[in-house]
Amino acid sequence: MRIDSLRAGGAAVRRPAEGVDRRLCRRRRHLADECLHAGLRGRTFDKALDAMTKELYINGQLCDLEDTPSLIFQSPVFNDLDVIQSNRSAEINLPLTPRNRKAFGLIDRIDILDDSAAYRKHSAAYYLGGFPIFTRGYAMVTDVTDTINITLVWGDIDNFQPLFDASLRDLREQIIEVAGADYVEWNENTEYLKTGATIPPQVAGFFAVDFGAALIEYAKDSSGNWAVPAEGRPFWKYTHPSIPVIKVLEAIERYHGIVIANKAALSRASYGRDFILPLVSKNAGPDSWYSDRFEASSGYFTNSDDGYYPLFFDEENATWDKRGIGIKVKIDSPASDDIVFYKEFYIANTKVVDVSILSYDGKPIVFNGHRRDATKPVTLRLAGRKTDDTEQVLLEVSDIGEFGNITRFSLSDIFDKKEVNVEEYNVVWWSLENFVTNGGNKTYVSARFIITPHFDDISFPSPFPIAENLPDMTHAEFLSALMTMAGLFAYPDSSDNNTIRMMSPDQFYNSTETIDYDYRIVDSGDDRTPNTQTDRRIVDSHLDATIQDWSRKVILNDRGEIWRPEGTEFTMGDYAQTNTLDYDNDEDAEMLNTQGIISIDNENIERENELVSLDFSASTNRFYNNPDSIHDTTTFAVVPCYDVKKDKDGNTTDVTYNEPSARILTLTDRTSDGIAHFWYGEFPRTMYFGGSEGIVAQRYAAYQRILKKFRMITVYVKLTVADICNLDYTRRVYLDVYGCYFAIYSVTTGEDGICECKLIKL
Repeated sequence: MRIDSLRAGGAAVRRPAEGVDRRLCRRRRHLADECLHAGLRGRTFDKALDAMTKELYINGQLCDLEDTPSLIFQSPVFNDLDVIQSNRSAEINLPLTPRNRKAFGLIDRIDILDDSAAYRKHSAAYYLGGFPIFTRGYAMVTDVTDTINITLVWGDIDNFQPLFDASLRDLREQIIEVAGADYVEWNENTEYLKTGATIPPQVAGFFAVDFGAALIEYAKDSSGNWAVPAEGRPFWKYTHPSIPVIKVLEAIERYHGIVIANKAALSRASYGRDFILPLVSKNAGPDSWYSDRFEASSGYFTNSDDGYYPLFFDEENATWDKRGIGIKVKIDSPASDDIVFYKEFYIANTKVVDVSILSYDGKPIVFNGHRRDATKPVTLRLAGRKTDDTEQVLLEVSDIGEFGNITRFSLSDIFDKKEVNVEEYNVVWWSLENFVTNGGNKTYVSARFIITPHFDDISFPSPFPIAENLPDMTHAEFLSALMTMAGLFAYPDSSDNNTIRMMSPDQFYNSTETIDYDYRIVDSGDDRTPNTQTDRRIVDSHLDATIQDWSRKVILNDRGEIWRPEGTEFTMGDYAQTNTLDYDNDEDAEMLNTQGIISIDNENIERENELVSLDFSASTNRFYNNPDSIHDTTTFAVVPCYDVKKDKDGNTTDVTYNEPSARILTLTDRTSDGIAHFWYGEFPRTMYFGGSEGIVAQRYAAYQRILKKFRMITVYVKLTVADICNLDYTRRVYLDVYGCYFAIYSVTTGEDGICECKLIKL
C-alpha cells in the first residue's frame, strides 16, 4: 500500500496565524468593508481585492513576494485509492531579501552554527485580499539559488500529519480510555463472548474464531448449562482475543484530538455487521510483564567470613515463577529432605528487568546484621554476569545509618519497579556487601522480592495486551485500508480543522447541491471581457436553490468559444484498462478469489495495474456441522496462528505458533437456522473485492461509472478568494454550455482570480 501525503482542504480560518500582526488583519477587513460600502461589486470588487496585499508568513515573519503564488487545490476523490492527498503550491521563488533570509534562519549561509532550517518544515500562513487562504500550513525548502525556492503544503496538516508517524501499537493509553483496559485476561477461565445483547459487544474479548487449533468445545454440566470441561480449559492457550474496529478508531481520535466523522461507515461491512481485528501477534506489554515475574515471600542469607552475603530464596517461599527465570539449586541431604533454593535468575532473553523489594506493612525492611567495617555503609546490590563470566554491579543502595545490630536501606520499600538494563547479561543476583550477620545459619528477611523481566512475548496464562498486538501499521495506513474497503475518501471539514469527513463518489449522483460555474468560464486569450450572453442560461429553473450563482463572471476571448474546453484528457494517473483491488493474502487464503476489478474502456492505456493491495489478508471460513456441539451449524473464520501436528490416531503431538498477516473479520450471531450461543468472526463474500456481493460491486458503482469512459476537461474559471476559501469538492459543478455535470479534480489559482480548473465529467 502507498500513502504519500495527507490531503487537506483550504478551510477559511477566521483567526490570524500565530505571530501575525493583528493590525494587518483589521486593515484587510477595513479595506474590504470600504469596497462594499462604495458599492464595488463584480469585477470592480475583484479588482479591489486583487489590489490588496498578498501576504505570506513563514515562522510568523512577513515575507517579500515578487509573484503571486500559484496554489493547487486537489480533490481527495480521483487519486490512487490508498492516497490521502494534500493541497500544495507550485514552486515559489522568494528573493534573497533580509526579511526572507531572516524568516528561514539565514538558510543561504553555510557558516552558521545552526543550519537546521534547511532540514525541517516551516510554519506558513497565506492571506490574499484580506482572506486567510490558510493559516496552519508549512513550507518546505527545495533549494537555494539566487532565490529561496519553496513549496507550500496546507490544510489540516497540524492535526492529520501525525497519522503517518504514529503506529497503532502506540495506542495503549487511548485503548485504556475507550476499552477500560489495555489487556484481556487469557487463562483457563476464559469464555467466548455470548450473544443476547441487541448490539455486538463493544469491548475487546474472545470472539469465536478458529486460530488453527479448532474452537474451544463446551459441554453441558450437571445443571444442564454449557461450560468448558476441565480437560478442555488448557486449550484456551491456542486462541486469541479480538477488538472491534470502532474502538480502534475511537482511540485514534483521542490520540490526535480529532474527530473521524461517520466512523460507523468505516467500522462495518456493507450489510451492517461490525468489523473486528483478531490480535494475531503475541507481543508482551506492561500488564503481561508482571505475570512473568519471579516473586518470593522472603529471602535469607547465611554466615560468611568476608562480608559478602548473597541472598537466597527457598523453593517453598517462591510464590510465582511462570517463565522459570529462577535457577533452581538442589542440595542432596541424606539426613533430611533435599534443600532446594534459588540464588541466580536467568534473564538472557530480555533487555530490561524491573526489580522490587517491598515492605509488607509500610515499615522499614530489617536485615539482622551490621556493618563489617564501621566506617563504610552496607550495600545491597543487584549484580549481573556476562557470557564471558565478567561481573558488574547493576544497581545498589546503601544503608541509611547504623541502628544497633540491624541494617535498614529505606523507611519502607527499598525498590519499587526499578528498571535495570540487563541486555548484556545472562544472570543476575542479589547480595549484601560489608555485612556481618548477628548469628545463625539461616537468617530470613521478611519482604516481597520481585524480579520482572520485560519479555518481548507473552506466555499463557497472562493478560493479553491489546495495543501491543494491533496490526503493525500506522494510523494513516489503517484508515486508508478501511476507506478502501468502504469506498470512501477523506476530505476536511472547512468549518472544523479537527474533523476528517468521508465522502463517496455516490454523492455526486445522489446530492441535489450543485455549483454553477457556467458563467465563470474564461478562455485563455488575452482579451477577456465579461460574459453577457444571458440567453444561454437555459437551466436556471432546474438548479437547486442552494447553488452559488456566479453569473456575469464569465470572461470570453475574441472568438467567444466557451463551448470548447481548453483541454480534454482521457486518462488519469496510473489507471489501466484493468485495475485490481485485493488483499495481500497469506498462503492459507491464496485459493480465495477475493480480487475485484475496476475497468476503463480505453485501449490506449496500460492493460493491467494493481490499484490497491491492502495490508490485510483474507481468511477462509469453516462451517461446523455437529449436532452434539455448541458450535453446530455455525460459520466462522480460520486465522492460522497455530499449526497442530497429530499422530495416526488423531492425538496432538505438537503445536507451533506462527504469526500470520493482520486480518479483519465481521461479527455474526447467526447459525444456519437461528441465533448462535456466541459471537463469531467470519469472512463473508461481502468482504471480497470481487463478485456480485463484493466491495467493488457494492461500494464502487459510481466510481466505475465515472471511470468507465473517463473524460476530464480543463477550463479557466473566474473565482473569488472567498470561492477558493470555501471550495467544496463534494458538490457537483454544472456547465450548461456542455449540458452536463462535473466533479472538481483540481483548481490551480492564477493572476486576477483566473483559475485553471480540471473537471471530471459525470
